[in-house]
Amino acid sequence: MISVNESNIVKLLKYSVGKWTSIRQYYDCQNNKLSNFVSHLSVSFLDRNDIEVKMLAELHDHKDENIVCGAKIDWETFDAKIANPISKGTILLASTESFLYRNRGFYKNEPVKTKILSMTAQKLVTMTEYDGHQYKEEIKVVGDNHRTRQMKKTKDGKVKLFGQYIEVRKITA
Repeated sequence: MISVNESNIVKLLKYSVGKWTSIRQYYDCQNNKLSNFVSHLSVSFLDRNDIEVKMLAELHDHKDENIVCGAKIDWETFDAKIANPISKGTILLASTESFLYRNRGFYKNEPVKTKILSMTAQKLVTMTEYDGHQYKEEIKVVGDNHRTRQMKKTKDGKVKLFGQYIEVRKITA
């Protein structure tokens, strides 16, 4: 079990606060298909005592004394070719030193537990498993207003889907 320096998750989530545009590209290995999307994200930092964090801990039957902090991420995603949104919602997460507890998964509207594989104030690598699939995600801070993300979905040791994202913070005057 990895022990994450508590200040790193706080730093990374506080860095992430704000409005972001996420330019996403996915490659479906089974169908040899490339898809492009644009997501608009709004990220809020949640203190360990915020009601959303406490509700999430309860949802996961987890005692909240180990929770360091959390985040609320509202998103709306568009196919890059059309103007109408194809999905939108909210992800809540709460972090301990070793896990992220989420109210939903990548492709599942039910609570999931995500293992933190490695963590610094500038990089987070996680693994989530459900429905026979593994989702490995890496988020990297690039300067003051940019992040890169990579996601890989595997099943039975075979890559089924991978995605790459470039995320740019929206600067407001």
